[in-house]
Amino acid sequence: MSWYPEKAGDYWLYVQARTRTGKIESQVMGYRVGEAEITNFTVNPESPAWTDSTIKLQGNYRDLIRSVASSRFLVYDGHNWSEIAKDVQSADWTPGIIGSYLLCYELDDSNGNAITQTFRGYSIENPYININNINVNQAGSMRYNLSVSSETNDKNAQYKWMYYDIATGQWHDISGWSNSKSITWNAPKEGAFWLHVKAKIHDGTIKDYTIGYTVQKYAADLNAMLAYANLYSSSTPYILMVNRSTHKVGIFQGWKGNWTPINYWDCGDGAPSTPTVTGVFTVKSRGYYFDSGNARCYWYTQFYGNYLFHSVLYSKYNGSLLDGRVGMALSHGCVRLKIENAKWIYDNIPSGSTVVVY
Repeated sequence: MSWYPEKAGDYWLYVQARTRTGKIESQVMGYRVGEAEITNFTVNPESPAWTDSTIKLQGNYRDLIRSVASSRFLVYDGHNWSEIAKDVQSADWTPGIIGSYLLCYELDDSNGNAITQTFRGYSIENPYININNINVNQAGSMRYNLSVSSETNDKNAQYKWMYYDIATGQWHDISGWSNSKSITWNAPKEGAFWLHVKAKIHDGTIKDYTIGYTVQKYAADLNAMLAYANLYSSSTPYILMVNRSTHKVGIFQGWKGNWTPINYWDCGDGAPSTPTVTGVFTVKSRGYYFDSGNARCYWYTQFYGNYLFHSVLYSKYNGSLLDGRVGMALSHGCVRLKIENAKWIYDNIPSGSTVVVY
């Protein structure tokens, strides 16, 4: 059977059952009946939209006490309320005029009084797009991930990528029109190129942006270090990578996901019995030299505790070279470099720069 309560409130529901022997069994449960309520109100597409857009409104409600006589979709344009549709679960609205609107789904009783309402703010705009930059991230040997930095209110903006080979004077497509703001470009060769992106929005407006880029082919081990560096950020425009297995130090400039190698050197990292500490650190203090036994180490830069970048070993007595070896694991834990490379770090790498040792 069905039961339709006359009003909202708390009820006891009671049922009796008589068995074949005449015994009566009963069960009681409490039940709360609420007022009519809106269970769903959606607007598609989400704000913003355009003057020629068709906005679909959908609403549902629950009414156990049958107090709802009608439902309405309404819109407020800042001056007046207008009815879009009545007594339907969905309706289409075409705004026609730019502005800020308030969309409403309302339940009314038999006297035309509102029982409950729910609202959605909505903006009708002119579509726009501004392109700020093209970002280039090397993803491998001669392979680059390109992405566009843009500002737009059009969620369906489309992009097309191209490159210009300066040596041949020819344009080439990287991709056709799509909604993707990023693309992978396999450079055909080393050399100078223009990277070009076009952006198209709802009203047909097309904006474009071009940067120059020089493709360089790096050795496999440097490519691997570059890919690893791109996983990390730094509070300065520099990051230092130390690969203990290849005994290499890489210096990169840029930012996370877009580092460019500027120096790649052999180093003397920690011997197997005194390995260089691994982890992520930052550049701290620095100095001209320190002495260790008979040796003097120049242009040191600290990155963790007693772990430093510094020069190979010189005599503290007469300045002659004691041990100039690099490209192998031989130190007490510091990272030894040729003196000119140690001085380059001392002179150019700001404190706070990230150091990754792996």
